[in-house]
Amino acid sequence: MSSTLYIVATPIGNLDDLSVRAKETLAHVSAILAEDTREAAKILTHIGAQKELIRYDEHTRGAREDAIIGRLRKGESFALVADRGTPNIADPGGRLVERVYRECPEVKVVPIPGPSAMATALSVCGFPLQQYTGYGFLPLKNGRQTILKNMVADERPAVFFESPHRVEKVLQFFIDNCPEREVFVARELTKTFEHLYRGKPADALAALRDDAVKGEFTVVLGPGGSQKALKP
Repeated sequence: MSSTLYIVATPIGNLDDLSVRAKETLAHVSAILAEDTREAAKILTHIGAQKELIRYDEHTRGAREDAIIGRLRKGESFALVADRGTPNIADPGGRLVERVYRECPEVKVVPIPGPSAMATALSVCGFPLQQYTGYGFLPLKNGRQTILKNMVADERPAVFFESPHRVEKVLQFFIDNCPEREVFVARELTKTFEHLYRGKPADALAALRDDAVKGEFTVVLGPGGSQKALKP
């Protein structure tokens, strides 16, 4: 396993979801590049392995990225993991993969597939998914309203991530602009307090407000037909 960058999907909540192949890869690479080294350390403890952990996120690129490229060129192997789930979906790892393809074609890039919050939510939402649009995390401010308006104007289902502090505002936007379009809200997927809500936006919002436990959310806006003019 030399001169290889492994893109390793890790559990989104339940550590038992880590695949055998992912365990073997993490146990044999030279080092692990992690968006959050604390989360990666939990996984290593779970599988009984010790590895060099290197923080790799939007704040630690530049010189550190150059050093990683240099070590790959010397024949070392790395595993890239996200905070949770599949790397390079709404996280910074894609930049490193792009550099490897462009600057060192001799290095293999190998996916180790596994859990994904987006795919997990889509699998249980119950909406027709011949076509859908993925948005990742919505921006905090600039462009947020435009994205939401485009989402509602599009008849295809849409999936995105949202924080507990903003999910109610998103559902209120759907209530105001597409109240009859169904929505699926997944909270704390695969974890102890996993809850799934499906129905009209008003029903989902009421259910969330009745539930005191907060958590991470994946939202799927179901398919729609002709939409009313969007409210500002």
